[in-house]
Amino acid sequence: MSESKRTLELWEIPFMQFGIISSHSFSSLSKVPIKRWDPLSNVPIILQDNGQHIVLSKIYGHYSYISPVRRKRKSNIDKDNGDNDAFKAILNGKPIRDNEGNLIGDGFGIIICNGNKKFDNPFSIIPKRYINIQGKAITLINRYPAMARWIEDSIHDYIINNLPSNSKLAYGVNLVTISRDYYDSLKFEEIPDDVISEVFQSTTAGISYVIEEANKKGIKSIPVSPFFNIGKPVGGSQRRFHSQVYIDLNEDGHGARLEMHLKAFAEMRERECRLCKSNHGGGSRLVLKTNFWTFFVSGSPLRNYHLRFYPNEHLERLNELDKKYFDDLAHNLKIIWSALNDIFANPNRNIILNMKPYGYEKSHFHLFGDILPYEFVGGAEMADDMRVARLLPENVAKDLRKIIHKKDLISKS
Repeated sequence: MSESKRTLELWEIPFMQFGIISSHSFSSLSKVPIKRWDPLSNVPIILQDNGQHIVLSKIYGHYSYISPVRRKRKSNIDKDNGDNDAFKAILNGKPIRDNEGNLIGDGFGIIICNGNKKFDNPFSIIPKRYINIQGKAITLINRYPAMARWIEDSIHDYIINNLPSNSKLAYGVNLVTISRDYYDSLKFEEIPDDVISEVFQSTTAGISYVIEEANKKGIKSIPVSPFFNIGKPVGGSQRRFHSQVYIDLNEDGHGARLEMHLKAFAEMRERECRLCKSNHGGGSRLVLKTNFWTFFVSGSPLRNYHLRFYPNEHLERLNELDKKYFDDLAHNLKIIWSALNDIFANPNRNIILNMKPYGYEKSHFHLFGDILPYEFVGGAEMADDMRVARLLPENVAKDLRKIIHKKDLISKS
């Protein structure tokens, strides 16, 4: 392939890269990404409306995405700098190679947002080598996704009708948002505030663009899962700081944990939102509160040092936040991150953002995030939705407050 080539033709795109399945690349149903619901855990979704039970044709419970293309991902998580970063090729619009001449990245990508501005359509099938990409963050289509994004008409019905029993096509859009300059995600607290803010803003713009285009296709009920995997043990395959988003377009329901959140917030609607009103154990689990965000230690932690954060205003989705929210979140996440390091929490961490799915307009929700340091999980904990923690959350919060207060005093001296 010519290194001066600017776009990929459909026949040149390997199977499932960028979520594309064409007649040129399709060879076996066994390679098609599928979504499977656990028959021992899925339950119909029932809505309450004016005292009536409404049973939907959707379910909640445990499900899995099975996508063979994921094993082909290139990882640079064990490298110490950005020299082996495949994203550099996309940002520079040309292939890059290592010192031995091996191809690290071919430079092709599908960018849907440059910063918070729309770029190529989220359902584009034309990977490009872009020139002069500006801005501090860009949002791309994940090259090695868990879901198919586009299937050629000539093979679409064959695939849908011949998948294994109890399986359906895993259909959706997977996004990756990266900063324009390279930053090591394992040194999260050293990344400039404005870069983190721009990554959040571009991630949010990417989600909005996908939802807009999916709605045009008649897809309305859309769960969205934004997250950061920072470190190899928590799923990070790239050392570069980046966010990801899974946008499920199957319209068949949502996971059991989301269902529990939706039911809990529905119950709160009849009374008051716990996030809006809670003082988090009389302040004993409160870590940090600003004009825009509250950070606290979970009273029933999923892992030790499990922190939660939420906007003080009752907002339901990321796209309801403006720049001042993201700027404040970026700054204070760094403070929290540094304090967790000082308290010797595992440096490998997930950040999970929980938001109301699109199309669930009758549902009640308050956007919140989880910060989850890595740790081993035991067998009993895998058997049920429970965890065993060794640290009292109130003591974790107390120690974090002391560290943050001390850092604040030093910064002001």
